[in-house]
Amino acid sequence: MGRRSLVLLVFSMFVFLFGCQAGTLSENKTDPTEVPSPPLTIVPPLLTVIINDEILSTTQGSYCWSEERSKKHSMTECADTEDPLLLEKAKEGEAPSFAPNSPVTISYSGAEDLETLGVVFQTAGNDTELEVTLDQQEFELPDEPGVYYYRTFASWEIGDTSHAFRVAVE
Repeated sequence: MGRRSLVLLVFSMFVFLFGCQAGTLSENKTDPTEVPSPPLTIVPPLLTVIINDEILSTTQGSYCWSEERSKKHSMTECADTEDPLLLEKAKEGEAPSFAPNSPVTISYSGAEDLETLGVVFQTAGNDTELEVTLDQQEFELPDEPGVYYYRTFASWEIGDTSHAFRVAVE
């Protein structure tokens, strides 16, 4: 078999196989009336922390969140992470600093009907957790200088989540 014949044979096989595959793909098209599958990821509410008009970065902790995608279909996604407070303590660099008793506002986006909201903190040299007294979704930083690590936990009828952040009081 000559070189030209071999090239022609390989090219013909390629066209034949590609044509068969294209026909198979067109046969597998979905019905336009069929509802597409929902995305596989679910995003829990995100925490926003504001101190003196500055938005702080936070660390996402464990969560479990459900979403209704249609009348017949709902999804739940859970993630189990290391304690976000420990992750904050392991971060490099300095914590953002604020004056004593600065007001802190925390809020969760993307979720209505918050059922519970709690905040605890630890200091840099002490692992004892102290509860923060909230007024709505606000509290004040301590009056003592130091680095403070905060953990929030919130729950709704359809899930729960936790976050952490750190601040320095000067």
